[in-house]
Amino acid sequence: MKSVIVRNADQLDCNDVFDWRNDPMSIKMSHNSKHVSWNEHLAWFSGSLKDPSRALFVCEDPSSNIKIGIVRFDLIDDSSTVSINLAPDMRGKGFSAICLTSSIDFFRKRFPHISVINATIKSSNIKSQKSFTRAGFAFKKKNGDTKLYALTNNSKNMT
Repeated sequence: MKSVIVRNADQLDCNDVFDWRNDPMSIKMSHNSKHVSWNEHLAWFSGSLKDPSRALFVCEDPSSNIKIGIVRFDLIDDSSTVSINLAPDMRGKGFSAICLTSSIDFFRKRFPHISVINATIKSSNIKSQKSFTRAGFAFKKKNGDTKLYALTNNSKNMT
């Protein structure tokens, strides 16, 4: 079974996250489907690291310390929205669900008051929908070209 190391993102991750965000597949599957400039990204990333209502975690391969991807949580009262972006060369290797599950465990230790974690996924992003389902999320509803998935504290993370 695969495992990952989850840690808080830091400024040294900024370049990697920028490259991953502007990868053509990331752009296609992102809700904001446009290329992001370096200055836009730098402002967003630096602001995100300081924002108490956002948590950014980096997943790494424990055997090589290679970065696998980033998982972002945006907190709103007792709920959170999660998103994930894997490094392009780490896609298709079975890391998505384990990154989600491990990041959620890490997140819940830091934010135990969060009762539900939501994910909004493009309807065309079947691979992401499957990864979130494998991580214990349940489909809730379709809204336009997106689907809402949710994980409650009662849900069991499955790896």
